[in-house]
Amino acid sequence: MILRLLIIGIVLAIIIARHLGRVLLYADYEKEYRELIEQLDKPITAKRAKWIRDKFQALYCYRCRDNERLDVLYREFIRKYRDMALVA
Repeated sequence: MILRLLIIGIVLAIIIARHLGRVLLYADYEKEYRELIEQLDKPITAKRAKWIRDKFQALYCYRCRDNERLDVLYREFIRKYRDMALVA
């Protein structure tokens, strides 16, 4: 009986931990996405352009299935700053 309750408790703990991990991961993604948008509104420099490219790569690694919104933002970034030699 105690062993059965222990197993059920462990399974529930794993399920809750996985769900909580996904929720926290998505919250981190949203925070970093907002930071990226703030940086895109500021004047571009070589250092900021590198930071923005790195942030795009980091956000693609989250796998939050929000790639369409991120792709649109990336295309806007490229279109806006293509004329400068800062964006490849």
